[in-house]
This record gives sequence, structure tokens and C-alpha cells, in this order.
Amino acid sequence: MSDLKPLASLTNLKGLDLNRNQISDLKPLASLTNLKTLFLNRNQIENVKPLASLKDLVYLEFHANHISDLKPLASLKNLTGLDLNSNQISDVKPLASLQNLTELKLSRNQISDVKPLASLQNLTDLYLSHNQLEEKTVQSDQDPVASTSNLANPIPHPLISPSSPLPTPNRSPRFLVSIVK
Repeated sequence: MSDLKPLASLTNLKGLDLNRNQISDLKPLASLTNLKTLFLNRNQIENVKPLASLKDLVYLEFHANHISDLKPLASLKNLTGLDLNSNQISDVKPLASLQNLTELKLSRNQISDVKPLASLQNLTDLYLSHNQLEEKTVQSDQDPVASTSNLANPIPHPLISPSSPLPTPNRSPRFLVSIVK
């Protein structure tokens, strides 16, 4: 499937799975303003601007597409889960406004700076494997990220910073990554 025009009139849809198609044009989805979940994995998507009107979206998956510009997603304030693995993303600044995110998947992109994600106070799961994270510490006592096991990058010896203890059930999670060459 590549033509989404027949779906444009289904304005009561709350969930839509369009994984593994040949979709490149998302314009027909702009009218589906009741959508809560949308799955668009493994398509040919580059432009996500038509989805900026889907303010009720809670969960969105774009795994394995050709997305590089995240600015249109900044308006999706209700998102709690976002999968952008395997795209062409280098700038994550637009995601800083998505304060309801609890899960964010950004593995297999071209990201080198994750500082903009430090403002995501509700984040509990962050996936950053296979990016271009540089030698620097990205930690903060105020930045909760519980799952840090998926932070492998193409540099040797990723370490948990000694100043950031591992999260335990009795301790609030922290943003824990120190990349050391």
C-alpha cells in the first residue's frame, strides 16, 4: 500500500497500523485527529509535517524510515512513546518540548548531542545505541532515565558514570551515561 487517500475519511480511528508498506506521503492522515496510536514502521517516509495536527497522539512509531527533520513532531505534546529508531536524525532539539514522553527510541541515527533530552523529566526509557555520541558526560540528577542498557555506540568502553549510581527500586532514576574513550 502506498496511497493513503482512502483512509482520510476515517476520522473516528483511534489506532492505525501501517507498518511495512511503501508509504511516503502522509498528507491524507492529517484529518485523523482522533488517532491515539499510529504505527508507520518500515516505510519510505521523509516528511512528518502532515502529522503535526494529530494532537491526541499518545504513541507513535516511525522505525526504519528516512526521517531527519523532527520539528513537526514538537507540537505532539500528548506523546508518551516515540520510536524513531533507524532514521537519519542528527538534531533532537525539537523533542525537548515533549514533556509527557516516558519512552524514546533513537537508536541507529546520527545523533551526537543528547543534551536537549535533559529536559524530559518523565522519561523512563531511552534508547540511543548505534549513534555518534561523542566523548562527554551526559548526566544530571534531575533527568530521569531508568533504562540505560541500550546505550551502545560505535566508540569503545561506554561506562556508567561513577557519580551517577544505578537506579534501584528505592532510588529515583537518573540520566546515566558517561562515554569514555
